[in-house]
Amino acid sequence: MPSPLERRHSPRVAVGQHDHLPPSLRDVSLGGFCLELPEALPAESVHDFDLSADPRQPVVVRARVVHSRRIDAARGQARYLTGLAFIADVSGRARRKAS
Repeated sequence: MPSPLERRHSPRVAVGQHDHLPPSLRDVSLGGFCLELPEALPAESVHDFDLSADPRQPVVVRARVVHSRRIDAARGQARYLTGLAFIADVSGRARRKAS
């Protein structure tokens, strides 16, 4: 049976610290992205996220939650790694800031 990495359609790219990207953004690929969040998002739910690196060129994407996995972060606070699959580019429509 192939490993989860072998089943990926696109390789993930780690996201470094960037002034305009949300600090919760962990990695991104052609198929989706991963956020580290304080709460779990329901599987299969759909959300719009602002992933703009340049505030003059908004990039708003609609994505579906694939999974949300609990991890233990610093100071014993629960955090959730949430994998999302891109559905559409909705730049110019209402946005939800990835926080």
